[in-house]
Amino acid sequence: FTLVQSYEARVPVHHFDLYRLSAASELDELGFDEALAQGAALVEWPERAEAYLPKTAVLIELVHQDDGRLARLSGQGAAFERAARSLA
Repeated sequence: FTLVQSYEARVPVHHFDLYRLSAASELDELGFDEALAQGAALVEWPERAEAYLPKTAVLIELVHQDDGRLARLSGQGAAFERAARSLA
């Protein structure tokens, strides 16, 4: 399994799958801070990186329900406000 997959686009996107991380300090080796500075990061298992996530992160939680899935957005700051306006 790949821990980091990067996609070059107008805004670089880095997908982090942190399931196999044994310690949050391993994020330094993965270039987590650099990825956040370059563009967007999609993070699976974000609770393993909680101290490293910026306060302005937009969090998307996918919840399984009997009739499908529900996406819950939470966060604060300009990025969250833009996302909320787009979905309104």
